[in-house]
Amino acid sequence: MCVAVSAAEAAGDAEFGRPIRAGWEELRDHVHAALGGDAKASSRFMGHGMLINALVSLGFPTDHRVWDGLPQE
Repeated sequence: MCVAVSAAEAAGDAEFGRPIRAGWEELRDHVHAALGGDAKASSRFMGHGMLINALVSLGFPTDHRVWDGLPQE
């Protein structure tokens, strides 16, 4: 998703990323509201989610050291 938006914008298509960014903002706003408006908690939740998606997409097994430090809940 990030690469596609970046590539489209590099090719001069500024509109491609607009709905993707809007969806991301909406997701963040829902998370933020669910966490009681706590900006740090919202950022931590979104950051952990992004890291987890990256680690899963790269195929790291759950017992690999790159997972150390992430919440286990």
